[in-house]
Amino acid sequence: MSMIPMTRNSSLKKAVYNALEDDTYEARIVRFIGLGVQEQPEWNGEKKDPAFKCAIQFELIGIDATGTDSEGKALDPRPACQFKDYFLFPGAKRGGVFDLCKAIDPTLEKVPNDLNWFLDKVGAPIMVSVSHYVNKEGRKVNKVTGVSGMSARARNTLPAAQTDLVGFDPYKDTPEMGVAYAKMFKFQRDMLTEAHDSKNMPFAGTEAQKLDGNAPSKPAAQPAAPQSTGTPTAQQQADMPFDDDIPF
Repeated sequence: MSMIPMTRNSSLKKAVYNALEDDTYEARIVRFIGLGVQEQPEWNGEKKDPAFKCAIQFELIGIDATGTDSEGKALDPRPACQFKDYFLFPGAKRGGVFDLCKAIDPTLEKVPNDLNWFLDKVGAPIMVSVSHYVNKEGRKVNKVTGVSGMSARARNTLPAAQTDLVGFDPYKDTPEMGVAYAKMFKFQRDMLTEAHDSKNMPFAGTEAQKLDGNAPSKPAAQPAAPQSTGTPTAQQQADMPFDDDIPF
C-alpha cells in the first residue's frame, strides 16, 4: 500500500492504495521525465560519477488501483501506475536501461544517444514485472522488477492509455515543455535545481504555469547503473499537490 495526497490544498489528507499482486502486466509508458545529470548512489562503497537520470511511469493496462481514504471509505478506482528511475548511459549494451530499450525495440544493439528517442516512446506498449516489499513503515508496497517486450499481436490489440501522456526534455525551452513541466510532480521539479547541469535547463527553479485542463501534454513532433524504484517517498508524496490528472 502507498500513501498519496487526497486534496489540492496545503492540509493534505492521505489515501492508502492497495498493493498489486506480484505479476507481469501489460502496460504503456505514460511519462518520460528527464531530470538532468544527477548524483548516482554509491555501489559497494564506491562513489560513481554523476549521470543523466530520468523518471519513467508505466500505466498497467486494465488494472485498477483501489484503496481507502483517511476515513476508511473506498476510493474511486484509478488506472494503476508504477514508477522507476533510470540512469541513462548512451552506448551501453547491458544493464537495466538497455533492457528497457530492447523491450521497446528488439532491433537495438545499444542504448541510443538521442534524448528524442526516449521522448518519442511515450505511449509505447511494454510488459512490466511488478513485485512488492515491506517499507520502513511496515506497509506492503510495489516496485518494478523488470521490463520485457510484447508480441506484435498483443500490441495491436492493446487499448490506449487512460493516463495523461507526458514527455519532458529538461534542455528545451518550448511551450510544450512548459506544459510538461507543469504536469511533473513537485519533487521532480525540485530535482532539476539539484542537477549538475541545471544552468542549461530553462525551466529549472521556475514557477510552473497554471493549466486549464485542455493543454497538450505530449510534445508534438518532438517527438543510465544501480536503479531506484522511482516510487516517491512519503515526504515527497506529502509535498505533491494532488491533481486528478496526476497518476500514481
